[in-house]
Amino acid sequence: MNTNIVRACTQPTTPIVPLVVNSSILSGDTTGNLVGTLVKFEKAQFSIDAVYGYNNVINTYANPGLTTNRTIEFFKADGTADGTIIARNSAYSTFANASIPSGSGSALAILSKYNSDWQLYIRDQNEVDFSGNRFDSAPPKGGTSITYSGSFIENFESYPYSSSPYFNNFPAYVNDPFLGSRYWELRSFSGNKYVQLSANGASSSIKTYFIVPIDFTAANTLSFKVNVGFYNGDALKVYTTTNYTPLGNIGDATLNNITSNFTIPKTPTSGYGTLVSAGTYNLPTSLTGNGFIVFEYDGGSSNGITTTVQLDDITVQ
Repeated sequence: MNTNIVRACTQPTTPIVPLVVNSSILSGDTTGNLVGTLVKFEKAQFSIDAVYGYNNVINTYANPGLTTNRTIEFFKADGTADGTIIARNSAYSTFANASIPSGSGSALAILSKYNSDWQLYIRDQNEVDFSGNRFDSAPPKGGTSITYSGSFIENFESYPYSSSPYFNNFPAYVNDPFLGSRYWELRSFSGNKYVQLSANGASSSIKTYFIVPIDFTAANTLSFKVNVGFYNGDALKVYTTTNYTPLGNIGDATLNNITSNFTIPKTPTSGYGTLVSAGTYNLPTSLTGNGFIVFEYDGGSSNGITTTVQLDDITVQ
């Protein structure tokens, strides 16, 4: 304490300059010499699952009454991912109840370490300047030919099939990996094309949206075919929304869950079933104007669900 803390009655004339850090600097300190250092990440952001909680409600820095870990991602000068670090936030901090910022920018904090894990202690909410656009290693694809219609059938037969990699860029729709980096992919079996997604083997949370434009005023019903493989939990949810901006942040949209209006298979637990109708949903007359039908896959490390989901013949009439 006597070495590192200097008692004084006046503000020091020379401010403390933070150490700008990256993954190389952190991994190079194997003895913990940097513990207690004021550090700065120049290109950083809170991870999506740190920002958004259940039903896409924005999290606070700390959960009520609990010291809470929130993951911060940091990036290289060229915008490529460099690593992650835990921001450990006390429930007694002055900013514990403040909303997590969803953008990117710089972060100033005190560096700490727990066992082999580096951690950050934020001194002041204002030292986290995440007001810029987010870095996105898996940005939404498609969305370049959005057309709002009240009557259509999407059977995916018009899209070119390819494997390794599978086709995933649908101009008429938006394919958005909100968590993780897995897209809905075009697949083919017995001459029939459909889209598919699975969290099998994923080491992170997987939440990916397939977003379909619709004219709610002209449309009356929604139906689609669905199949599952190796079922171990409900991975598919269906929503309507009227305030999503194409290729924008789906986390900012209001999603109305209509999943319970459909029958989603819960078998087989081994192998694959067959594509069957999930039923027909009568769109409420109160739902008007241009909007979207949203198919969400939710699985991976967040809930342990790895069920394969296949979608086909999305029909609006």
